[in-house]
Amino acid sequence: MKNNILKASIFSALIMIVSACSSIPGLSGESESGSSSTMGLISALTSQLGVSNDQAMGGSGALFGMAKQALGDSDFAAISDSVPGMDSILAAAPQSSGLTEKLGGMMGGSAEKATGLASVAGSFSELGLSPEMTGKFVPVILDYVKSSGGEGVMNTLKGIWQ
Repeated sequence: MKNNILKASIFSALIMIVSACSSIPGLSGESESGSSSTMGLISALTSQLGVSNDQAMGGSGALFGMAKQALGDSDFAAISDSVPGMDSILAAAPQSSGLTEKLGGMMGGSAEKATGLASVAGSFSELGLSPEMTGKFVPVILDYVKSSGGEGVMNTLKGIWQ
């Protein structure tokens, strides 16, 4: 009898542990790029722009990466705090393939001239998106950041992207 009670207790404890672990991103078997923490922004991008989840993650990651580079870690913290799953979004951005330098040359100068939204054109291209899509991503992201982080955070991003 005691043996059955012990088995039942152990089984109950295991069920509770598995249930608790299933709510932790990365342990549930669900990729973080599809986790609910990032889905608000990604869902807005996919539904409003007709892009795939990977394109939404990668494109927004490229834009946020540009903002992080322009602002630095401490100033970027407020933006990061307003977008759940920011680390996953940043990680989804493709690595530049040198298109920025090509764009700079086409613009009559060096890579330094390929600034602003043009600096993420290579990432968008690698995602199968036209460079013009950067201008379509920006207002969707700004609306999302305004609703989640406030107008001040949105204005910080707007100043970098526009």
